[in-house]
Amino acid sequence: MHDVGQVVATAQTAGPVALALAVVVKLTRVVLLAPIVAGAGLTQRWSMRRNSRNCTEASDDGGKFPPIVPLFVLGFIAMVAVRSLGWLGPGVLDAAGALQDILLASALFGLGSAVRVRTLLHTGGRAALVALGSWFLIALLGLGAVLLMIR
Repeated sequence: MHDVGQVVATAQTAGPVALALAVVVKLTRVVLLAPIVAGAGLTQRWSMRRNSRNCTEASDDGGKFPPIVPLFVLGFIAMVAVRSLGWLGPGVLDAAGALQDILLASALFGLGSAVRVRTLLHTGGRAALVALGSWFLIALLGLGAVLLMIR
C-alpha cells in the first residue's frame, strides 16, 4: 500500500499488534527514503559534472546542480523530530491533521485534472495491457505474502 493512512486503516482490522507493526514498518520505509534520495542526488550531481566536462556547449541551467536532498525530505525529517519530541499539543495536531487532509485532497484533484482522457484513449491497448498486468502481478504477490504470513 502506498499511503500511510491506507496502511493504518487496513492494519487496524487485524488488531492493535498488527497496527503497531504496520505503522512502524511503513514509517521506517518512509524515513529510509531520505538516504536513497541523497544517494540519487549525489549520483545525479556526479553525472552532471562528468557530462559538463565532456561537453563544450554551455548548459541551459547555468551549471546549477540539483540539491543532494530535496527540501521536502528535510522537512519530513524535521517534522518527525518535532512530533517525536512532544512539542505539539493535541489542538495543533488536530489542526495539522485537518490541513493535511485538505492539502492531500487538493494534490489529488490537481493530479486528476491533469489527465487528458483523449490522450489516455490514444495510448492504445498495449499500454492498458501492461498496466493491467502490473496490477495483476502486484495483487498476486500481495496475496502470496498474506498466504505465507498466515501459515
